[in-house]
Amino acid sequence: MDNISICVSFIATLLGIAYPILFEVVSRLDEKYSSQAIIELFRSERENRLFVIALLVSLLSILIWMLKFQPLKIHGKYYLENSAQYILIFSTIALIICFFFFVRKILIYYTPTRFVPYLINRHRSENE
Repeated sequence: MDNISICVSFIATLLGIAYPILFEVVSRLDEKYSSQAIIELFRSERENRLFVIALLVSLLSILIWMLKFQPLKIHGKYYLENSAQYILIFSTIALIICFFFFVRKILIYYTPTRFVPYLINRHRSENE
């Protein structure tokens, strides 16, 4: 299995399996805390936005790789001959890192003993 197959597998798994499950978990925050404000607070979190952006960039990088553009030539020499592969690999790595931060944030929201101190610290940092 080559690097591209591994990257595409990771992206497909996160998009097809992990994201719908995590979306359902976030939707259940409303039931857990009986507050729509908690869901809006979670949606405004940096980790949530970064994960969605990383997922979109990864999907775009697959598209770029699939189009098989010719390498860019400067002064008769190839410039970044496998650039589409590099973009795909780096975007997949960024997606996986964002995924772990996203899951960490979900765990904070789902654990009341961690969520309350988190809210207090967030409130303090916003008021300073």
